[in-house]
Amino acid sequence: MRKKNRSDFQAQNAAIEMRQISYDRLTPKIRRGTSGRIVPHVAVPVKLHLKDIYRLLKNYFKNRFFDQVWVTAPLLVFVGIFQWWGLEHSWGAIGVTAIGFFAVTVGLMVLVEGLRVGVIPFGDAIGNTIPKKRALPFIVMIVFLLGVVVTFAEPTLALLLALAPLVAVEQAPYLYFLLNDGASMLGWVVGGSVGLGLVCGVIRFFRGWRIKPVILGALAFAVGMTIWAWLTPGVRGVVGFAWDCGAVVLGPVSVVLVLALGMGMVSAVARGREAVLGLGMILLAAIVSVMGVLGLALVTSMMVSQETIIAGAQVSKVVAVPLSWTHMTPSHEILLALRATLPAMLFLWIVAQLFLKEKFQESGMLIYGMVLSTLGLAILHVGLTFAYAHVGEGTSILDVKGLVGSSRFGTPMDLMMIGVIAGIIGFATALAEPGLNLLGTAIEGRTNGVIKKKKLSVVVALGAAFGTLIGVLNSVVPAVSFWVLVPVLSAMVLLTVFSSEEWVAIAYDGGGVVSGPMTVPWVYALGLGLGGPVDGGGLLSMGVAGSIMAVLLMGLWERIHVS
Repeated sequence: MRKKNRSDFQAQNAAIEMRQISYDRLTPKIRRGTSGRIVPHVAVPVKLHLKDIYRLLKNYFKNRFFDQVWVTAPLLVFVGIFQWWGLEHSWGAIGVTAIGFFAVTVGLMVLVEGLRVGVIPFGDAIGNTIPKKRALPFIVMIVFLLGVVVTFAEPTLALLLALAPLVAVEQAPYLYFLLNDGASMLGWVVGGSVGLGLVCGVIRFFRGWRIKPVILGALAFAVGMTIWAWLTPGVRGVVGFAWDCGAVVLGPVSVVLVLALGMGMVSAVARGREAVLGLGMILLAAIVSVMGVLGLALVTSMMVSQETIIAGAQVSKVVAVPLSWTHMTPSHEILLALRATLPAMLFLWIVAQLFLKEKFQESGMLIYGMVLSTLGLAILHVGLTFAYAHVGEGTSILDVKGLVGSSRFGTPMDLMMIGVIAGIIGFATALAEPGLNLLGTAIEGRTNGVIKKKKLSVVVALGAAFGTLIGVLNSVVPAVSFWVLVPVLSAMVLLTVFSSEEWVAIAYDGGGVVSGPMTVPWVYALGLGLGGPVDGGGLLSMGVAGSIMAVLLMGLWERIHVS
């Protein structure tokens, strides 16, 4: 008797699933009235009992909740161990922190669902419609304005700008100037740079340019300006900040909106292999932003002397202002969520109504998605504030100088301990980023499952861990920023040259989504714990670079393995 193998069971299952059912059995019978006309069928309302509603919602939320549990669990475990072993907190304090992380998990679940059902379809529809109804100059103008809007609305960028009081004017005079007297000008330059980067991505779609020459050309300019800034007295302190600024210019909502917009646009104008990509806009916006910040610092150095900045800082006085209700939890987190969600969505809605004359059939789902995105982002921020505040009671969670017991990091054990902490934080926070979650889903769908979402997420997170570990050298070893940043960028350029177009597009946008609401507070706090925003600058950009290189290596490995 022949033994059944796996394929026999598969064929049997397929035969059952392929059973034919008459369409007449699925439709109501046609009824006619006295006049002979067909009477419209009125469906019987579906009645659901509370038990039925519970079963439906339970499975709906269960799957989405546990999708977020597996990405937040590593950070929760690390923080719990850190509290128990490093800070010697009580179990009660650890429990309070766990409650904060539960809120983070719920916030991520709601945020991702809102982005999936509302923001992504809306961005994709706008991107697919606008090339059919408007010429390229109009599209360029709209995309540029969108870049400016999302930059000014991005709360993560505001977090970096809020570090102005912590900058030592003697060490980094021009960084101090940009974050204080030149803050308004810096905001406009970054916003314009983001808009220009998005415009470059759009023109690439329409002209059919390959992504590798565009990325390599932008990186060459950015590296050249980095070298120039490093060699200019007083501007050296801006280098790390500029690259970190490029890493955070797009937040979780705006990065997903730009991604959906690009993919929708490419599906309308591209042909062949390029229609699968639809990527590249995110990292182009980031790289151009780096060049914008460095360019502004260099121009400022030609117009204002270091002595003038230092003298002005010494006579200025910091006046303590009582916190208003807008800076207190939870109103502060709610306002941040509204700021991150509403401006970009309202801008594109106005464009759709006034210029495209487009009426969306699923406007209810769009509003539903916007509400979920805002609510999820607010819950996420509240959870992070709650968890971080309780972890940092008495001692900063990321005061690694106090943990290793040496302010000079003089022993190899100290450096190893700092590297382990940095790597764990980089891995755990990158894995929990909502933008990476949705990018992985989009790429898995676009490649018909060839590139798995979980595999891509883990590779990106491992790259972020390695990059964050390397970035620690910027803080613990004096004057090493330049000698770490340039070799890392050179290695990234080399890997880009030998990688295929598809993997370059995936890698650069994959790296562009790892710096979001989960990563920035924890990783930048690590920089502050290591030595302040000047010495600690570059940690975020190193995490991005590490993620890009990890995905490029994954692509090269897949190509070698397949061939």
